Amino acid sequence: METLTTPNSDYDDLSISTAILMRFTDPALKEHIEIRKIIVGMAHGIVDQKVAPTAVAYLEATRSSLYQISSSSKPEPVVIEALFTILSVLIPKVPASILMDTNKSEELVTN
Repeated sequence: METLTTPNSDYDDLSISTAILMRFTDPALKEHIEIRKIIVGMAHGIVDQKVAPTAVAYLEATRSSLYQISSSSKPEPVVIEALFTILSVLIPKVPASILMDTNKSEELVTN
């Protein structure tokens, strides 16, 4: 089985991804494995884009992933469940003003 780790980066705040990775650790559960794969992929993408790894950045990555799979004719249920689980962890960490204005969250991530 592939070992999943967060990427090394110049950012000190990997607490969002670390918290999620530490919360879903059961290798016997497909859902936990999928959540971990998605979070690691997001972490790499966030670092590659040189974006601070904040809850807002992960929210945007999750939103983008949901948008991508929405056009799929038959998305895998485990992926959908994993993305919604990630959302449930992120939403309490993001200010309500950002949650209510998707343009604002995009601006915060790209600026």
